[in-house]
Amino acid sequence: MRITGYVSNPSCLSVCFVWSANKGWFEAADTLQPIYHAPESDRRDGETATVTLTVYDSTGTRSYDQIRFDIVNTDPK
Repeated sequence: MRITGYVSNPSCLSVCFVWSANKGWFEAADTLQPIYHAPESDRRDGETATVTLTVYDSTGTRSYDQIRFDIVNTDPK
């Protein structure tokens, strides 16, 4: 799924950002609109994946935000 990050930067400092996830992987992770690939779940009740966008500015200040996705087991045998 495509996810979108937004960086408010009123002081116009240089920034860099990093996407990370405790499960799954990204395409184009070096953009503000990467495509996130969630893993399949083999757990009966599914599981939760946490995706984090961390932003660093040129002074070393760090900010982050997270979103959680429920991953459903589509074959609960």
